[in-house]
Amino acid sequence: VPVLIVLAALLFLATGVAVVKRGRDLGWKAAASLAGLVISAGLGPLVFVFIGYLALAPGQAGDNEFGPPAPPLSATAWV
Repeated sequence: VPVLIVLAALLFLATGVAVVKRGRDLGWKAAASLAGLVISAGLGPLVFVFIGYLALAPGQAGDNEFGPPAPPLSATAWV
């Protein structure tokens, strides 16, 4: 059981990092991204709606306050 608790905490931390990075791509502050994650996780299945929105929402076309957009990934980068 302690191992599962540690793994769940690491998974939630990794999800938080990914949500902050994607939120910055959308022009959001880190606190807003994490608040959305925590609130949606507290509401159960709505976390999937929130993460789905983050996955499908178009990012900002140009530079934002967090820097230029990341270059598109090639097929070899996914492998």
